Amino acid sequence: MALAATFLVALSQGLAQPDVSTGAPRIRVACVGASITFGAGIPDREQNCYPAQMQRLLGDRYDVRNFGVSGRTMLKHGDFPYWNEPAYREALTFNPDVVVIDLGGNDSKPQNWKFKDEFAADTRAMIASFRALPARPRVLLCLPMPAFKVMWGIDDTVITQQQIPIFRQTAFDTGTELVDLHTPFLNKEAWFADNIHPNAEGAGLMAKVIGGVIAFRAEPGFDFERNLAAQGITPKVSSFYGCRQLDFTLNDGRACVVVRPFVTAAGRPYAWRGEFFGHEPQTDLALLEHGYHIVYVNAQDLFGAPPAMRIWEQVHTLLARVGLNGRIVLIGMSRGGLYCYHWAALHPETVSVIYGDAPVCDFKSWPGEGRYTTTQHDWNLLLKSYGFKDEAEAMAYPLNPVDNLAPLAKAHIPIIHVVGQADTDVPVAENTDVVERRYRELGGTIEVIRKPGVGHHPHSLPNPEPIVNFILSHAR
Repeated sequence: MALAATFLVALSQGLAQPDVSTGAPRIRVACVGASITFGAGIPDREQNCYPAQMQRLLGDRYDVRNFGVSGRTMLKHGDFPYWNEPAYREALTFNPDVVVIDLGGNDSKPQNWKFKDEFAADTRAMIASFRALPARPRVLLCLPMPAFKVMWGIDDTVITQQQIPIFRQTAFDTGTELVDLHTPFLNKEAWFADNIHPNAEGAGLMAKVIGGVIAFRAEPGFDFERNLAAQGITPKVSSFYGCRQLDFTLNDGRACVVVRPFVTAAGRPYAWRGEFFGHEPQTDLALLEHGYHIVYVNAQDLFGAPPAMRIWEQVHTLLARVGLNGRIVLIGMSRGGLYCYHWAALHPETVSVIYGDAPVCDFKSWPGEGRYTTTQHDWNLLLKSYGFKDEAEAMAYPLNPVDNLAPLAKAHIPIIHVVGQADTDVPVAENTDVVERRYRELGGTIEVIRKPGVGHHPHSLPNPEPIVNFILSHAR
């Protein structure tokens, strides 16, 4: 009891407790927000709100404080602005090393969102007010959680279609780290008894997501953009959902894209898209949050053929030269599967995980199966890119992914596929099913997520949690 009383006195005085293991000052974390941060509706909220659960997860090295006030807005002209609260002033006085800002839900109410033109400016102002503190804190801007029904005027349509794009652009403009609290909860409606506020289990997931961003191992001092400039390459910079997208061209004029995470993960891992950069980017965005770079090179219409692999080898050499030399997560979406599997067979030592999404694993199935109808154009391009003299040579090709899995199994490369069971464009029975059976026979690790009744589209999962968990748990 004496220790607890001492701790409460320190809280009231805004004093950082020492790290009991080292005696060093603890890392101060301020959790700024409204009712979800406060823990409204959670039994024993002082122990079960997300800041309290995050304190337990992060441990004694951190001092996590809850500055949440129910019903408050980011908007200064909202009905109950957070700006006017003693909790805001207390958060500033705390002089935190890390600030987590989770506001926005109450701003979506009609009486508040009529001031939507001020939302970006008010968000920038709040970020700036914390950055001006002596501690120069790291600021994390959270994307609001989903609202499963319109309640008290809180509207998920406003949140998803208007607020989240504003938050992403503001993060890009200000160089502020984003934490996505929307996507991880899309299939967690059971945790929201009133459709707005998460229960203790939901607060626990918040603590894991935010705490993971705060505490994950970073690669100190690595700056891909600076290293690229040292090679005489000046990319065009734009926003990829709030992160910095760098576009540049190779010597042959081919377009290359690298998206930077806010903080690079230890080991400098990256994900390489085989095709369709930016399409259904849920997994890319989650990996960015975990410190992965995202890479794409335009080798379109080459179907993973040897010329495409030579282009990839050129890019891989360039990336290594500028220090991006970690293991690769290959993302093979549709025909992108041909690129990823061929690369993995040629360079298994570079690969961490393969994620195939409705992937083409045998070009005899696609575009070959429909070559006399809808895919004739693609089939002709494939014949040309591989240099086949005729169809017979193409049909006898021995290195389609389904036929060339042994190098991957020998290298112990884990594989995950996501497929629509009703896919008629890239039939599962001719592609993923064959890979799964043969890879298991070779002793390889493979997981297949099957979507009943779904065709070739849509790709991915609305909440990519199973995909990302597989990648992170198997990353080598």
